[in-house]
Amino acid sequence: MKKTLIILALLAISCGSRKVQKSEIKEQIKDKTEITNKIETNTNIKTDTDIEETVITPIDTAKAMVIDGKEYRNTKIRHVKTKKAQVVNEKKIEAKKQVNNVVVKKDTQIKNIEKEPSYWWWWIPILILIILYLLYRFYKPF
Repeated sequence: MKKTLIILALLAISCGSRKVQKSEIKEQIKDKTEITNKIETNTNIKTDTDIEETVITPIDTAKAMVIDGKEYRNTKIRHVKTKKAQVVNEKKIEAKKQVNNVVVKKDTQIKNIEKEPSYWWWWIPILILIILYLLYRFYKPF
């Protein structure tokens, strides 16, 4: 009987505290991304102009002249051909530069709690054992 009481007393007095630590982790990631778009446009415009002129000037009205089925009298014909070539070169360069800044912040907090155990529930079995022992002592049949 004494051995059981000693074992129960040791169980009731045992340490049951819980210790937890607090730690904090901060992480920050910075990323810089550059995107460059370069668009180059070349435009060549070529314009050819052909001008054909026929200038008929009368010299003497007494003489007749026939050109392409038409009758001209005493004229001077001047035929002028003009060629114009116009070339326009246009070069456009468009550059877009885009900078992306990415910042990732990560905060992690771990709280560790130290909690003392409560022993109030151990008193119930101990009181029941004491009452049973006292009942056994006083009401024991001889």
